[in-house]
Amino acid sequence: MKPLLPVAGRETLAKITCDILAASGRLTGQVHSPEVLRRVAGLVREMSCYYSNLIEGHKTTPWDIERALKQDFSADETQRNHQQLGLAHIAVEKLMVDRLAGETVDVYGSEFICWLHREFYQRLPEPLHWAKTLSGQVYRSSRVGCAISWSTWANTRRRSSTRFPDSSAGSISSTVPRTSSQRIA
Repeated sequence: MKPLLPVAGRETLAKITCDILAASGRLTGQVHSPEVLRRVAGLVREMSCYYSNLIEGHKTTPWDIERALKQDFSADETQRNHQQLGLAHIAVEKLMVDRLAGETVDVYGSEFICWLHREFYQRLPEPLHWAKTLSGQVYRSSRVGCAISWSTWANTRRRSSTRFPDSSAGSISSTVPRTSSQRIA
């Protein structure tokens, strides 16, 4: 599996990226209160959580995320799981920001990516440790933290007759390969 990178228009995208970073820096420089910066960062983190989860098919409203941050969870199990998914997203983003501020990290390296996966997965509620393949086969992820290399995973997927897991299953763990003993249905 390789990252999807644009082939054409890279120079244009690089310029747009630089423009966005410069504008962001100017905006940050206009806010002199560390408390305001902290609160704006929190709001942006919540918005990022909402839109990221919405893209993945998890319809958790900003209100539900705000309630979850106050430990006020829905009585509905699915909605509660989505709230906890949101909390995991927000917590790990905070961890990532703190780590990046405190050390030099190769954000494209497997160590960092596996660390993010492990931190996220351990915060998920139990029902989100389970997923289904497109054919309906249910399985539980036990390979937390990238126990195998991505190239090994890709080779396993090419040799396997099992299709990729359904991305609406509920967690990034659904993208980690399973052995036949881990499949339960």
